[in-house]
Amino acid sequence: QTLALGTALLMEKYPGHVFIQDDIRNMFGEAIRRTGAENILADSGCSPWHKIVEHENYPVANIYIQDGQGKLTQAPWYYEEGGQQGATVSSLTACAAIQPYLKRLDETLRPHGGSARKGIDDGVTHAPPEVLWPAIEKFYKDILEHCGLQVNRSKTKVYSPNGNYVGKPQEFAIGSVSAIMPNHLNGEPTEITAEGLTIWGVATSQDDDFIRANLAAKTKLAQFPKP
Repeated sequence: QTLALGTALLMEKYPGHVFIQDDIRNMFGEAIRRTGAENILADSGCSPWHKIVEHENYPVANIYIQDGQGKLTQAPWYYEEGGQQGATVSSLTACAAIQPYLKRLDETLRPHGGSARKGIDDGVTHAPPEVLWPAIEKFYKDILEHCGLQVNRSKTKVYSPNGNYVGKPQEFAIGSVSAIMPNHLNGEPTEITAEGLTIWGVATSQDDDFIRANLAAKTKLAQFPKP
């Protein structure tokens, strides 16, 4: 929610930027362990994690699942890269793997008022389009080559508050959001659809009609709360 609300403020401040919301496919399960582990072990700030990373990030690891009776049983498969979804070390290793490349992307965008932030496997990146497109493609190439990770293009959406999509590659789809305007036409609720992004469940757009619909819906809810 912090990233979602922060993005909404950045959209207001930088209406000429393009905002990309992307998702790294199966990040926990596919991240190259060696890359993540080396980054963790090289960082003294991560020293509390060094022992557990050395213990758990073996080339091949057993996986345990709950059977129908609720008992843990060994799964008939192994992990050679990545780790189990939701496991602490899997998250730590995957995030550490991409961190140098995410930092490099952020430093590239920062002089232009842009930034790159991740909430583990998905996040928001923004900058002027002529800076953003080559920078984000470099990031995607880096994490594929060095981390074994790919971006899920079907879940990746872009949005520019003032419609500045100059140079947009075809594979980037423009996102959309919707809100219900109560008592709009003939007193009937009307769905308002606009370009925008939904970030961790928060629909975000600088479109005037969408903002009016959102405010009207929240006002109605405040006046007539659900029982």
